Amino acid sequence: MKQALRSQTGFTIVELLIVIVVIAILAAITVVAYNGIQNRAYDSAVQSDITAFAKKVEALKVDSTTGAVPFPLTSAAGIRVTKNAYEVRNNLYYCTNGDRFAVGAISKSGKGYSYDTTNGQRTFTNGSTNISGADVCAMVGQSAWNTTYGQFALDGPTAVWANWVQ
Repeated sequence: MKQALRSQTGFTIVELLIVIVVIAILAAITVVAYNGIQNRAYDSAVQSDITAFAKKVEALKVDSTTGAVPFPLTSAAGIRVTKNAYEVRNNLYYCTNGDRFAVGAISKSGKGYSYDTTNGQRTFTNGSTNISGADVCAMVGQSAWNTTYGQFALDGPTAVWANWVQ
């Protein structure tokens, strides 16, 4: 009987705790890596959307009888975006002065991106979520945000997209 008791083996509580801690550390590393990958995907989607948006507006300008940048935008413009990649706030700003236009947005990662017809695509220098319509309008020489020459596509308080965004 004594021999049978001595041959039984098992894990001690310390060994089990060590295994649990190792699994927790591996899980934390996986979550951090996943969030980084997800944020890069959001940033890429927003940059791609802004580039496609700019190409669409340029095409509409060329097709226009007046040669002016289209404003206001309508659903006929065919602007498509990856909606789940955007921070829910007044976002995806579009501003024009008639000859030039600018587009700016904040990705869910918190980084701001813009495009203007003078400088081409670029990242906002501070990568901040403090991008506003005034920042975007300043790129085309407008001193402030005004719905006479600016639109935003995502209404933050209501989380509703403008009807010109598909």
